[in-house]
Amino acid sequence: GSFGYFPSYALGSAFGAQLYHYMKGQMDFEGLLRKGEISTIREFLREWESAGKEPKGWSWKMIYYLKETLDSDLFFEVLQKCKEGKEKWHISLL
Repeated sequence: GSFGYFPSYALGSAFGAQLYHYMKGQMDFEGLLRKGEISTIREFLREWESAGKEPKGWSWKMIYYLKETLDSDLFFEVLQKCKEGKEKWHISLL
């Protein structure tokens, strides 16, 4: 059966928010973007993309690479900060 576009996008956005949160804890994400120095971000995303040897899905990657499970609170936190104008979420990178 078909899962549908909206649930797929919503779930992808939740995973993206968690990955974004993790990356901000690992590097000066915003500073790198401001300077146009995206090689560190690109390398991180390459490592993320190739994490693990078997394609087991995003949930597995969260646990394997980030050592975390999906936390919907992070997604809602990012949405709230965006709404308040306190956060810029670089969706194109996620």
